[in-house]
Amino acid sequence: MKFYENSHKEKYLFLILIFFGFLLRFYNINLDDFWIDETFSFYVADPNIDFFETWHRNRSLENTPILFNLVLKYYFKFFGYEIPIARYFPALLNFLSILIIHKLFSKISNGKSTLLIVFLTCFNIYLIRYSQELRHYSLVFFLFAITIFYFLKIINLENQKFSIYKIFFFTFLNFLLLLTHVFVLTIFFAYFLFSLSMIVKYKKNLLNLNLSLILIFFISIIFLYFYVLNVAVSPGWIKPFEFKFLTNLFFSSFFGSRSVGILFLVCLVTLIIYFRKKIILKQDIYFFLFLAILSSYSIIILYSVLISPALIDRYLIFVLLPILLIISNFSLEIKNKLLKNLIIFILVISTLGNSFTERSFKQFFGDKTIYKPDFLNLFKKINESEFNKFTYNFVEKSYFNKNELQKALKNYSFKYTKVNNKKLNYVNYLDKGFANKNIDFLWIVCLKSLNGTDCSLPNKFTNSSILNEYFFNGLNLKLIKIN
Repeated sequence: MKFYENSHKEKYLFLILIFFGFLLRFYNINLDDFWIDETFSFYVADPNIDFFETWHRNRSLENTPILFNLVLKYYFKFFGYEIPIARYFPALLNFLSILIIHKLFSKISNGKSTLLIVFLTCFNIYLIRYSQELRHYSLVFFLFAITIFYFLKIINLENQKFSIYKIFFFTFLNFLLLLTHVFVLTIFFAYFLFSLSMIVKYKKNLLNLNLSLILIFFISIIFLYFYVLNVAVSPGWIKPFEFKFLTNLFFSSFFGSRSVGILFLVCLVTLIIYFRKKIILKQDIYFFLFLAILSSYSIIILYSVLISPALIDRYLIFVLLPILLIISNFSLEIKNKLLKNLIIFILVISTLGNSFTERSFKQFFGDKTIYKPDFLNLFKKINESEFNKFTYNFVEKSYFNKNELQKALKNYSFKYTKVNNKKLNYVNYLDKGFANKNIDFLWIVCLKSLNGTDCSLPNKFTNSSILNEYFFNGLNLKLIKIN
């Protein structure tokens, strides 16, 4: 299969890739139950509450801005507030990103085939994974792809006439990005570096970009003021920066394994060095993409070292886009045909080979391994028991708002539809009136990931007897007799 020459069959190959990109994102989308974070998004985006309650819930439970949950709220209002349809929203955004990247690469690649970039995006195991998670990461990636597409217009040296439309639209897109994920501030710094380099090298004042940057700067200041005031708290489970991170840069996560991650990292660094004159001296869109990668990693590392640990791969999901664009473009620019074919072959085969080790592929051959908390069997166990009262045990160790945590999990429990004829009876053991309920037997559910794997009984029940204990993939379930 040729990924570097326009051919009569290219459009059919493109459609085949798009089909697989769609299939891998939507097939078995609800096989796993929700992560704890997904239950938060589902709870915050309840379409039956007003904006101020949505804002309150987002502030109580989220460390991210509100845009994703706000858009999700109107998605639910239109399609219905049900768990089975929830993940179709991020999956759709993730799939649409493929189409946008196809158009974007068509504009910046000088007529090169888009098949390689489309292939790497369609089969990227990291994007597939987060397409099936009810979180904001797919929206960040989607908006960043659109923003880069529009960035091309605003930096066009041949058309630098003042345009209020360009200024407004570019500023608005970046404002939406900021309302989705605060880490995109690193991209704003890349805009500044790009504009500064154009002034120094070409003596060119990119008027529309610079005016946009002034607006973006003031918007960012105002946003950060309110964000710091309204964010929950900094999670304490993020590991401090270690120098060994520099040997990986999340590439093992982005590309599915340590070996494939190193291969892509070496390929990226080698291509940047080999084509450094085209990237740094030419100072076109690829120079910006290089700056975006450099500034994102540099700023987050500095923040982690000087202020607070913040190095989490999903927080930098948007960096995957410039990585894929640079690798795809400069792989196709290699003059030596044999070397070019070899690099493309290695990229394709390693991506496919790694995919066959992941559930996204293995599920087509019968592997239905559950990776997220198994609420299905947990609720079945409670439902089949003669005792139906249950509570959640994680609030005593959590840094989130305790009442909102209980409400979010209660909301998810009673919107859960995989178990029919549920007889579940939720109680909050922290309520003042709990002692008056005369409960003799109680199921206690512990989410080990949120509790730091400590699923000991709450202090209130230390004298109680544990009658049965079960484990459901990250969930601990105990039946106790209250003494």
